[in-house]
Amino acid sequence: MQTLQDLLPEIQRLDQREAIGWTNGFRTVVSTYVDLHGTIGTVINYFAENGIGKGDRVLIWAENRMEWAAVFWACVASGVVAVPVDLRFSEELVRRIQSESNSKLTIDGAELDRIAKLPRASTFSWTPVDREDIVEIVYTSGTTGEPKGVTHRHRSISTSNGRGHFSRFELSICCPSVICSARRSESIFLFYWGARLYSRPRYRPEKSSGSCEIIGSV
Repeated sequence: MQTLQDLLPEIQRLDQREAIGWTNGFRTVVSTYVDLHGTIGTVINYFAENGIGKGDRVLIWAENRMEWAAVFWACVASGVVAVPVDLRFSEELVRRIQSESNSKLTIDGAELDRIAKLPRASTFSWTPVDREDIVEIVYTSGTTGEPKGVTHRHRSISTSNGRGHFSRFELSICCPSVICSARRSESIFLFYWGARLYSRPRYRPEKSSGSCEIIGSV
């Protein structure tokens, strides 16, 4: 695999298989790969309408849900740099990160709600990228307690993928920190494995083992 864009046809091919489930403890919502693929196309169109293109940066500050994943993969497809921000960060801190990262658009929970109501696209195309292009800038807390931006490129993420560790379609995965935390990278290649991905809307480290766990076979 050369770039994360190589996984986009896999998302389309998996079609009606369950892709992402998230729960608040009372209700579980499950989306299929065709739901995810269609929403990725919707977000790509949303980016175009808002003047977002290759090289621009989009800050994502919202709860774990299917639309969050769709925004991330729309960034991958469009060559847009994702800036995922921990939902627990304060508004003041998020504004500073937005300024420091030169983010052109911020996606929060309200924006995800709007995206969820838009018609899903049946097809979409993507903007070519290379292995040295930036996928995301992840802000994590350093030893001083101040968040620091770490740049991840297609080359580094593609090289560290989990291909070969599991057989396709055999897994149901629970990743409590899957989308909005440092462990989110573990979720990227679950789409290669054809796994079902489950997460809580918010990452609570005091209730998490800090990593993904296999909860059953599909």
